[in-house]
Amino acid sequence: GFYPIQLTVDAAKKKSWQQLLTCSDSGSPGNVYTLGGDLSSMPIYNADGYISGMILGMLDPGASSETINKINPYTQYTMSNGTKFWGVEAYFRDPDTICKSGQTKNGDVGDRLWFNNGDGSGNYYKAPLTQNASVLNSTGWELGACFWQMGYHYWRYMSIDMDCDQTYPIFLLYNGGKLNAWGIALAHSDRPDLTSYRWEHPGGSELNYFFQDGEIPTCLPEAGTLSTQHIFFTNPAFNLCPIW
Repeated sequence: GFYPIQLTVDAAKKKSWQQLLTCSDSGSPGNVYTLGGDLSSMPIYNADGYISGMILGMLDPGASSETINKINPYTQYTMSNGTKFWGVEAYFRDPDTICKSGQTKNGDVGDRLWFNNGDGSGNYYKAPLTQNASVLNSTGWELGACFWQMGYHYWRYMSIDMDCDQTYPIFLLYNGGKLNAWGIALAHSDRPDLTSYRWEHPGGSELNYFFQDGEIPTCLPEAGTLSTQHIFFTNPAFNLCPIW
């Protein structure tokens, strides 16, 4: 199913979202909110109360995902009670301005999609906002398949004969030549068992629908049930695919 994320702090509070991290917390990317303690899809609000990013979180992504390298864009956080968790951190606005008042000047949602590299360097991967194949290919992205109500998938650092423990979790989605969504897919062997209703769990031969014919990594259909999640910027009902 599809579940809404409120675009302002005020709207989130009315829907019973509660603050997990604040701008003053060490290592926090902003004002982070959770619904019922669910770490899976947490909006980041800026000092003006507008959505500025998201964390797709989990208590532990697996030991293999905690090693700092180009395929592990995970960041670790610490709650006020000392509990640690991990997440993929995405920004829709300039991360340097999130905790500064009076910086909301670029629309209700923002003007970008940046991912924290997870290496503690403060560097970000800046996703292309348009479907430019040469730009995407130059940074390791390969075109997958178009899936109805999703869009054209792009997968990074994928190859047919790769090891599933080397999969990069983030994928991008384009429709009408524009970035319309993104998400993560966990396929490594020590991935966590994620039970929130916000996670999807595809597996086996159905994974072929997300790749070009004959280009799916051979390890994926044998990897069991995966955990995936999509974040849409537009109404999924309008994400259509060619019928020929």
